[in-house]
Amino acid sequence: MGLPHIVVIDDSDALLTFARSVLSPHYTVSTAKDGRDGLSLIARVVPQLVLLDLSMPEMNGEQVLARLKATRELEAIPVVIISSEQRRAEACLGKGAIAHLVKPLRADHLVATVGRALESARARAARGSFAVLPLAVGPIELAVPLPDVRHVMLQPAIEPLVGAPSYLTGFFELFGDPICVLDLAARFGVDHAQPLADRKLVVVERDGVRLALCADDVHDPEEIAPADIREVMPGDDSLGLAGALHSVVKTLRGSVPVIRPHALLSRGIVRSLGELVAR
Repeated sequence: MGLPHIVVIDDSDALLTFARSVLSPHYTVSTAKDGRDGLSLIARVVPQLVLLDLSMPEMNGEQVLARLKATRELEAIPVVIISSEQRRAEACLGKGAIAHLVKPLRADHLVATVGRALESARARAARGSFAVLPLAVGPIELAVPLPDVRHVMLQPAIEPLVGAPSYLTGFFELFGDPICVLDLAARFGVDHAQPLADRKLVVVERDGVRLALCADDVHDPEEIAPADIREVMPGDDSLGLAGALHSVVKTLRGSVPVIRPHALLSRGIVRSLGELVAR
């Protein structure tokens, strides 16, 4: 779960160097020197923000902005225009750009504008959206609700749980509290893609009960727009997840099921977790 990614597109080496030096302490920064390369870069990394010059070879800033707004997967990316041409910049604001920075850039204005643009984008995305944390276990891609997530960590040494189901592989202490480990691969009947030392634990909490999910990989959190959420009807077991299936959402990696982790255990097992640890 890294820093927000920003793409800067400008044909000036000096401006690219300046923007990178000012923004790199706070964000991941990638750069391109013309509009065509910039579009290719944006499609590849799907950044959280684009800083866009207008006068460039190959493809100018207006053309880049138009292509972004015409592409469903990229249209929501906020674009800040960087230009000394006031009239052209104002025209871009009417076509979907969210702010304009005047050249020559000042470091304080650049940092403040980027911060406001990102915060505004997060607020727009959050209205009616659903935040998830995508995971991978063996060949399976899935996600868990982000509000339930408390920690993401490497797999530590664990103690066995006597009398527990085979997919409850043990427990460990986190800040003095015992946390039981649910191995998702064992629960779903698949093989892990990563050796034990490289696996991740995602600690989730629901109704005061904490549980650590063992997965092979953890991707960056995503905000899912309402149009990309398919709610699941009660009793729908089309994915073999029974009552644990919350919804199916469209992520950057395609459509994935969102699970309620605690529902992967029976109510009796959830109630007896403390007893299993005590043994």
